Amino acid sequence: METPDISKLSICPSCDLLIEATHLCQSGQILVCPRCKHRLCRGSKPRFSNQLALALCCLIMVILANTYPLLSFSFLNIPSSANILRGTILLLDHGYYLVGFCVFLASFIAPILLFSLVCYTSFSLSIGWKSPMLATALHFQEDLIHWSMIEVYLVSFIVALVKLVDFAEIHLGYGLWCICITLFLSTRLIQRLDPSEYWERYADIR
Repeated sequence: METPDISKLSICPSCDLLIEATHLCQSGQILVCPRCKHRLCRGSKPRFSNQLALALCCLIMVILANTYPLLSFSFLNIPSSANILRGTILLLDHGYYLVGFCVFLASFIAPILLFSLVCYTSFSLSIGWKSPMLATALHFQEDLIHWSMIEVYLVSFIVALVKLVDFAEIHLGYGLWCICITLFLSTRLIQRLDPSEYWERYADIR
């Protein structure tokens, strides 16, 4: 019985399927797992400068989204406005500490940390700088992808907006557009993030 060449075998990180890759991906092609369709490799040289630009735009947008008002409304001729940080403070003031902390973590802390780490790792790898904290940053970068839940907060906001529209005069604020832009850019960024490409580039730096 012929023994397969170990150098041509790879394991899918998603479903642990053992795959025999007889050739490398060519330019413009993508190798996916036949079982779970997880992307194994992409036949093009990763451009970390693109991820850096996307992450920097996301970082700016998510800060603006948390500081600019999401909406302004008038109820009984009393004007008011609301943003994410103010909503978090109100939750904490009313004793909803767990909910307030989860909202603050998912809508502010996790996205800012994720985009900051992507900026740091992408910049370091693009210039070939192997800093002492780079490996730790790469580990945290993978974990924070699952904690950034801007889209969940946006859906919750839309539900609340539908309920308020019958009781008050509502005007959408700049913060809402910043959240939509952040959601679009972050989705594009996460689609382009391939941990294996980052680790391969990290291993190549001497």
